[in-house]
Amino acid sequence: MLAAAIVATTLSFVEPKFNHVWLFLFVVPVVRGVTMKKSRNLNMEKFQALGRNGLVFLALAVICWVLDRVFCPFMLSIRFPYLHAVWHILVLIAANMVFVFGAFDYANQTASRHEPYLAFVPLLGSYVGIWYVAFRLPNRKST
Repeated sequence: MLAAAIVATTLSFVEPKFNHVWLFLFVVPVVRGVTMKKSRNLNMEKFQALGRNGLVFLALAVICWVLDRVFCPFMLSIRFPYLHAVWHILVLIAANMVFVFGAFDYANQTASRHEPYLAFVPLLGSYVGIWYVAFRLPNRKST
């Protein structure tokens, strides 16, 4: 992983166009997790929904990015230079979902005795908010 990170960073400095290629590789573990069928954790439906929603936001972001790259002169001519800003907003939302998705998968594999679960802080209603991984403390029996 360290070698891949060093190579990716070096290539991104040499040719900045490679940067988006490396960033899009975050999709690979999400697709793997979304297609998982079984888990010991009861949050599997929420886990898969988070992954699917992250992929949807990422797909919308990529569409905005491609449209911005391909149709930039046209968008400027109609005075709508905002696709790149929309790309950044959608990628921010997708990145939060993808990173929480990966963190939950890791916590579920390595710290399942602490009962990780997905939690959500609503900001604007029940659909806009911040996902995070939380843990339940196991019940301790008094002696």
